[in-house]
Amino acid sequence: MHYSCKTKAVKNAHCVKVIKSSPSSSLLPESELKVIKSLFAGNRMDYANYQFYQLDTDDLGFKHVKSYQFADNLKVFTEELIFHFNQRDSCYLISGNRISSIGIDAKPLSNRDKVAELFIQKIAQEKSVMVVDATILKGCFDVELGIVGLENSKGKFIKVWKVKPTNKDYPFAYISDENAEIIFYDNGVRY
Repeated sequence: MHYSCKTKAVKNAHCVKVIKSSPSSSLLPESELKVIKSLFAGNRMDYANYQFYQLDTDDLGFKHVKSYQFADNLKVFTEELIFHFNQRDSCYLISGNRISSIGIDAKPLSNRDKVAELFIQKIAQEKSVMVVDATILKGCFDVELGIVGLENSKGKFIKVWKVKPTNKDYPFAYISDENAEIIFYDNGVRY
């Protein structure tokens, strides 16, 4: 007896790139990171769970450090922090809520291609010509697994995929990892 199996390779029609951020992934030049690490060390503050993305010094000489935070090895998309340092480099204020652990595992449940396809369908439904751009639909998409805080439920977080066109900030969506439902969508259009 001879058996023959035909398998058809399923090819995703879109380019999907998985982004894996971590606190050690640098978003700033080394010179700025050196200043930030010095500020944190001088204030005996741990920076192991933060990914810094901006350092500003205002007209009064106060420094402001903006960062993403990580909990349970996932980026928390909705809880950015700003650390404020006075002229003596003392931390006098932290804007935002610090999150340490929320008990969510970092293993994805949903398929990256499936969440990218949901996002692409959402873009295709757009009525705004500023969003519906043929180059977006033919381009690549970044997907990143992370955590978001749910609106109107203080302290409740869920695991989501952030999906956006590669090299663009908008449009973007948070899609639930558990049930592949679009939790939030922002087309970037502001009136």
